[in-house]
Amino acid sequence: SVGTCTYPVQGEQTAEVLPIGRPLPGMSMYVLDADLSPVPVGVLGELYVGGVGVARGYVNRPELTAERFVPDSFGTVPGARLYRTGDLVRMLPGGDVEFVGRVDDQVKVHGYRIELGEVRSVLLEHDGVRDAVVVAVGAASDKRLVAYCVPADGVLDVAGLTAHVSARLPEYMVPAVFVSLDALPLNANGKVDRRALPDPDTAALDAGPVFVGPRTEVEERIASVWREVLGLERVGVTESFFDLGGHS
Repeated sequence: SVGTCTYPVQGEQTAEVLPIGRPLPGMSMYVLDADLSPVPVGVLGELYVGGVGVARGYVNRPELTAERFVPDSFGTVPGARLYRTGDLVRMLPGGDVEFVGRVDDQVKVHGYRIELGEVRSVLLEHDGVRDAVVVAVGAASDKRLVAYCVPADGVLDVAGLTAHVSARLPEYMVPAVFVSLDALPLNANGKVDRRALPDPDTAALDAGPVFVGPRTEVEERIASVWREVLGLERVGVTESFFDLGGHS
């Protein structure tokens, strides 16, 4: 194992999530987008590391080496490469890096790409949540976000959490269902075992607002178009196009 960064803890820490810090001497860290360009401070990106700790590649794995080790366009050493960590992070205003999740935790729901780690990060900002994990369940056309939360005081405030997430993230990133757990299931490596998470309440997933049918000719014409486009038998006037499965 090769160390990359460090964060000195001084005094009492009140933050729920501590940064992973700054690069060690001889190492470098960059937060880049899909085009390998630096992202602004506070914006999510993938962590790339460089410097003396970067290996030459994977043994007898040329394809994986080519995928993970890319030319270092920021350094001055000829032939130097960066290692693509797969970690989703953001650069904080003070220069420290904050870990948010894994890039491979990205899912697509109703046409939108969602970083599950970003939703989890927002949940952990709430005082009523001690730990959380977010997963996507359902078929491609009916995929929903489910948040499994460990409440800080034993009672999960679903309404408060929904309002909290809605104020910080777009509507399509707000979990459809919140499940309260005493603790998150862990595997032998101490990581969340997603396969051991209980199935969410299907009734909660299917629940929606009280159905209100079209009341005017215009509403009926709009509902008719929605039914045809979305392949639904009925559409209420208070329902959301995106919640019903519509997307770009």
